[in-house]
Amino acid sequence: MSKQEHVARVLEYIQELHGFIVLEQYTGNYARKCWNLDPAAGAAWADPSAGQRTLFIPSYLKYAQGLVHMGEHTDIKQSWISSALHSALRGVAMLLVEHGYISEARQLARHWNATSWLWI
Repeated sequence: MSKQEHVARVLEYIQELHGFIVLEQYTGNYARKCWNLDPAAGAAWADPSAGQRTLFIPSYLKYAQGLVHMGEHTDIKQSWISSALHSALRGVAMLLVEHGYISEARQLARHWNATSWLWI
């Protein structure tokens, strides 16, 4: 699809989520990244087979050997930008809690309005 068609489709999807205000506030400026056209992105996608999410999710939620797994693939809603952000918040909160910074983890959750799903 052309750049114009791509931008129009993205605007349509954002409008579906947020309403007509999107068209009022859209300035016409955009940055576009088409992963299909990027030769270095050939291995940048993973799609777990049936049952693998259920198998892997519990380990993603554990602090193990000084590591916390973060990234959109570690969230139950895999493949969304919001999933990457949620996993980053979760990962930072896990590190804070692991090192005894409970109040800071709670403050992080409150600041980013993550109290309903971060469970701190």
